Amino acid sequence: MIEKNQEKKVDVSFVLPCLNESRTLKKVIERCHEAGKYLGSYEIVIADNMSQDNSAAIAKKEKAKVIKVREKGYGSAINAGIKKSKGTYVVMGDADNTYDFMDSIKMIKILKQFKCDLVIGNRFRGHIENGAMPFLHRYLGNPFLSALGKILYLVNINDFHCGIRAFKRESIIKLELNTTGMEFASEMIIRCSLANYKIKETSVNLKKGIKGRIPHIKTWRDGWRHLKFLLT
Repeated sequence: MIEKNQEKKVDVSFVLPCLNESRTLKKVIERCHEAGKYLGSYEIVIADNMSQDNSAAIAKKEKAKVIKVREKGYGSAINAGIKKSKGTYVVMGDADNTYDFMDSIKMIKILKQFKCDLVIGNRFRGHIENGAMPFLHRYLGNPFLSALGKILYLVNINDFHCGIRAFKRESIIKLELNTTGMEFASEMIIRCSLANYKIKETSVNLKKGIKGRIPHIKTWRDGWRHLKFLLT
């Protein structure tokens, strides 16, 4: 007998961190709904990092579940969203419409087919739209940090900082990830590797962000936080 307070599980949870993304959020949620039709039962969880615009209202209108995350930071939002989700599998990605959530269909397929714990997107094997990735990120920061991660942790992943990923929810929760900022992306891969989880990667596409949007990632600050985490 199922207890009254026990929520029904779904196959896939889309978890999106959100901070003032009202200009793109509707399109992103619509794309998640489209992908969800191919993935069985699904839900969309918006981990709202105390947005000051009407992101939360847009999400609710588009039939997404909104959770408020008071602790600032990308990692804080993603972590909270994962814990509040109900899916056997989770797809995480940004709410700025730079990733195509239709890529999640093949990611979930790989998770199931190869019995993986984590599938990472690889933007360098897919298509990167002109202007979608800053020069320093594309040719210096990301390749250097990814190469360092491969050497130190013996994990064959070539895009450590790709924002779209799919994973078994239970596997990631067991790791008790705790970083609050952008370094959460590195922590997830490193801790999965140390736990001997099965990790795969697949090509994904990256689109240029909308004009006038100020990126949340700060090149030098977040690059240093990733480097420091890799070395410690």
